[in-house]
Amino acid sequence: MIVEENPRLLEPQARFLHPGEWAVSVAHPLATLLGSCVAVSLWDPKLRIGGINHFLLPVGRSGSWVSEDLALAGDYAIEMLYNALLRQGANPKRLVAKVFGGGNVLATAGLDVGTRNVAFAQEWLTRQGIEVVASDVGGPFARRILFSPMSGAVYSRRIPVASADKRLRAFLAEEERRLRAPTRTGGEVELF
Repeated sequence: MIVEENPRLLEPQARFLHPGEWAVSVAHPLATLLGSCVAVSLWDPKLRIGGINHFLLPVGRSGSWVSEDLALAGDYAIEMLYNALLRQGANPKRLVAKVFGGGNVLATAGLDVGTRNVAFAQEWLTRQGIEVVASDVGGPFARRILFSPMSGAVYSRRIPVASADKRLRAFLAEEERRLRAPTRTGGEVELF
């Protein structure tokens, strides 16, 4: 029997995930804040175990040696979450997914990262045969996401960017700026 949850009571207990992070839990709520980023939740209803991730780009940058770039990529974030759940005993045939984010929150000079992130997540889940049972994606919104592994519920609070406070706009601007920042690639070796 699933007990009705109150997200206002769960939120103060939640572990907050930053871009590039993922987590699996059986009891502890998980939360994140999304702009153009995407969060995918995976949940096994029989074991009542699940998790979420938070990724910034659909795939890792080719030739990147910076591990942070790898962690920010959806191909890495979804694989890590999926494999962690399987190691905990989740059955891939029982997993269900929910997809959130991908908002068009700032002018990104034609990058449309949010749409690309959502498309990547949906394609990956389809390839794995994982049903997407809910989503809240796109639009001019940032989103506060709260995931409860006990019930598999994901609560999405839309935050219209036009009415967002200064701190949120600064956070989202920094996230978008990082998308355009060049990444150093390997090739130089420092001997010591």
